Amino acid sequence: QVLQRGMVKVFPELQDVQVDYVWSGQLAATLDFFPRAGQLDGIYYALAYAGHGVAMVTYLGSQLANIMCGAPGKNPFRDLPFKPIPLYNGHPWFMPLGALWYQVLDLLK
Repeated sequence: QVLQRGMVKVFPELQDVQVDYVWSGQLAATLDFFPRAGQLDGIYYALAYAGHGVAMVTYLGSQLANIMCGAPGKNPFRDLPFKPIPLYNGHPWFMPLGALWYQVLDLLK
């Protein structure tokens, strides 16, 4: 309902459109908005797609699968460092501030 209200606020002509599916999961992002993928202690990982998951997870998943099987694979994100988010305590307290910022930008358009 929150997403639909926001959608109608931006696009009033969608007031009577029924929304069948919504996504309200968490989004993982790094400070530089680049995903991370690699291997740590024998465990392969690919994460932090920063909202670009559909295309990127398909690409990285296939590349990591190739690498895991010993086939050629490209992983351009392999050596990127993980930098902690300043003042992050495990709870995304800063998300409402980010949402407010984008609401202000929308008003300025």
